[in-house]
Amino acid sequence: MRKVFALVLLLSLLVVATSVFAQEDNVIVDGLQNPRAIYFDDAGTLYVVDAGNGGDQEAPGDFGPVAYGYSSGVWTLEQGAEEPSELIGGLMSMGYFQSIIGAADVAVTEDAIWVLLSLGADDDDDATHTSGIVAYDRETLEEIAFVDLGAFEAENNPDNDEVVSNPNDMAIAPDGTVYIADSSGNSLLSWTEADGVQLVKAWEDLPVPTAVDVADDGSVYVSFLSAFPFDRGTARIEKWVDGALVETYNDLTAVTDVFVAADGTVYAVQMSSGVSDTGWVPNSGTVVAISPDGVITDLVTDLNFPYDIAQDANGVLYVTLNAAYSEPGTGQVIQLAAG
Repeated sequence: MRKVFALVLLLSLLVVATSVFAQEDNVIVDGLQNPRAIYFDDAGTLYVVDAGNGGDQEAPGDFGPVAYGYSSGVWTLEQGAEEPSELIGGLMSMGYFQSIIGAADVAVTEDAIWVLLSLGADDDDDATHTSGIVAYDRETLEEIAFVDLGAFEAENNPDNDEVVSNPNDMAIAPDGTVYIADSSGNSLLSWTEADGVQLVKAWEDLPVPTAVDVADDGSVYVSFLSAFPFDRGTARIEKWVDGALVETYNDLTAVTDVFVAADGTVYAVQMSSGVSDTGWVPNSGTVVAISPDGVITDLVTDLNFPYDIAQDANGVLYVTLNAAYSEPGTGQVIQLAAG
């Protein structure tokens, strides 16, 4: 039950009064349900992954019935546009312990749009995928491939704990390898067309890996929420080179995303300052920069449940807000500053 409990704590942000980022001029996209990942393609188009707002259908779950629907999807905001448009809709969204999970991440290659899907309710519709990656043709948006991460977890259970797969983040390396952080599997996976899904690393101390990024030199960075009870300063980011751990950045809290800029600066999103008697502390999230020697510098503080970070071609950073739990329509993407 330890793995399930870690998943519950990751998702179960208690209902709190959310606040809108005070500097309204910095809001790029608003009106979102539960925004998670953001991504810029080579043309400067911003992709926004929205986990949705659940639904009114019901399915059995490990701890009782769960509500689900198909309100999750991917939105795009082209350069110069004032409003985003829905690119891919109808993805599963599930209410889970007072939070929402659905689509989690997106990446774009020359021919395909890759969408990462989190844990979802069991459904009889075989066309509805969960716990995996769907590749869509970039021109037609037809599904061209599905990578079943849930099946890999069921067959291998790399961390030797409960069989639960909840992929949360992915990154595509320069050689085309797709890396996936499975938060509930406590594992880092890889996928190539030639080799399929492979285990890169599993952590049996259940640190809840939340995100992965690949630097230009091929080094792999993995962020962690940390293990229960998520004490302040117990989260970390690991740097791996050729399968070896070469650096650990400690003294972080509730890290939900890691991004490595071209100049080598590591950026991290800390969702909250910790857990209180009423749940994760609201309005206490931060975005930090980490120097190569491990010095942590706050860039922005007092954010309400920030989650994911991205950088455009001009070096400007963006982050999602009200992402882990939010009232309908309060989710945002905001612009920070040049990195």
